[in-house]
Amino acid sequence: MKYSMATVCLGGTLEERFAAISAAGYDGVEIFEHDLRLHKGTALAIKNMAADLGLEIMALGPFRDFEGVPASQRSNVLDLARKKLSLMNDLGINRLLVCSNTSLESSGDIFRIANDLNELGDLAQQFEIEVGFEALAWGHHIWDYRKAWEVVELADHSSVGIVLDNWHIMARELPLEEIKSIPAEKIVFVQLADAPKMQLELLEWSRHHRCFPGQGDWDMEPFYEVLEEINYDGWVSHEIFNDKFRIADPKTIALDGIRSFLPLSKRANT
Repeated sequence: MKYSMATVCLGGTLEERFAAISAAGYDGVEIFEHDLRLHKGTALAIKNMAADLGLEIMALGPFRDFEGVPASQRSNVLDLARKKLSLMNDLGINRLLVCSNTSLESSGDIFRIANDLNELGDLAQQFEIEVGFEALAWGHHIWDYRKAWEVVELADHSSVGIVLDNWHIMARELPLEEIKSIPAEKIVFVQLADAPKMQLELLEWSRHHRCFPGQGDWDMEPFYEVLEEINYDGWVSHEIFNDKFRIADPKTIALDGIRSFLPLSKRANT
């Protein structure tokens, strides 16, 4: 497996985040659009900065509220997708994270959603980019990874797969068994996060209280076992939203993160 950290895990400037992630020993970095909006440098400068530090910018996210939009918004979201994919080429990124739609106006028609993902796959293929579809725990129609996989199967496109984020799975207390039915090659990448048990609304819980595996109250081993059983050998990325992490020293947090991968890396090496 290759290990990555999302830039949202850390505080500081983009330069400081990239440097901390590289120094900690990660192979790659998952970048968020928010970082691009705040950073004053060009796409080429960001690409070169990562390369100079030995990092692959392995994914861009999130692309929100794409699938199932009303007909009146369809051309706009497709134009946005084209611009996003073009920017990804400039940045040297070949994976796009698409989150399940949270809009009350979105359609829950599974065949329409699958068709939208298929069309996005056609666009992405032109840019040599792979699309990963992720079920958000608070998605309006799709909040279960099993439903996300169902629409990915229906989309039936070589450039469209699924992203598995254990936070969204465990927060909903979903069974892990059916992950075994997903071919490893259709998993675009995996995201990891632990969490303390809290009685909070899902979005609030996710955005402020995630932590590294081993620091929360969830048993991560069953999730690791499933990944091992299906022989998943792709990217694994920390995606941690935590207010305390963002005000701490980025180098310290990045090192804590790489240490939290040890149980998974030991499995991969046995």
